[in-house]
Amino acid sequence: DRLLSIERKPTDTGRKLGITAEKIDFAYDLLGRLVKETTPQGALAYEYDPLSNLTT
Repeated sequence: DRLLSIERKPTDTGRKLGITAEKIDFAYDLLGRLVKETTPQGALAYEYDPLSNLTT
């Protein structure tokens, strides 16, 4: 089972401290490797070489 998304929902105290709600989505390729991470601030892409070593 892969993690597809995670959400942060701050408490009232957390909000007073400036912590905001946030959701992060994850995408995987057919080999199960993480290829994209999307946050409210933007997206990060991950690439792999033929031996499945992370290159970016």
